[in-house]
Amino acid sequence: MREREAGETVHDTTRERDATADRRDRIADERDAVADERDSAVTDREVDIDEILTAAEERDDQAEARDYEADKRDMAANLDAIIHATVDRAALNARRQAKDDRAHSKADRMASELDRYTLADVGLTERERDTARDHRITDAVDRIEASNERQQANETRDREAHKRENGFT
Repeated sequence: MREREAGETVHDTTRERDATADRRDRIADERDAVADERDSAVTDREVDIDEILTAAEERDDQAEARDYEADKRDMAANLDAIIHATVDRAALNARRQAKDDRAHSKADRMASELDRYTLADVGLTERERDTARDHRITDAVDRIEASNERQQANETRDREAHKRENGFT
C-alpha cells in the first residue's frame, strides 16, 4: 500500500512538473511569436528607411545634375553677352531657365533633407518630434530667405551690369 501511495505521489509530482513545463513552453512560444512580430516590424521599418534614403539620394543626384546644367547655361549666356556685347533674348532665357533649375534643385534638396529628418524622428516622443519639427521649419525658412536675398542681389547686380554695358547708366 505504501508503495502504491509513493508511486501515486511520484506520478502526481511528475504530472505537476509536466503541466508546469507545458505552461513554460506555451509562454515561451508566445514570447517567440511576439519576438517574430517585432523582428518583422523592424525588417519592414528597415526596408522603409532604405527606400526613403534611396529616394533622398536620387533627388540629391537630380538636383546636382540640374545645377550643373544651370551652370552650363549661365556660362553660355555670359559668353554670348561677351561676344555680342549685348544681352540677347536667348541668353536671358538661358539665365531664366538656369534660375528655374536652381529653384527646383533647392526644392529637391529640401525634400531630401525632410526625409532624413523624418528618419531622425523615429523613436522620439510626440512632443520631442513637434519641437524638432518646429526647429527644422524655422531653419528651413531662414535658409530660404537667405537664398532669396542672395538671388535678388544677383539679379540686381546683373541688371546694373547690363545697364552699364549698354550705356543706360
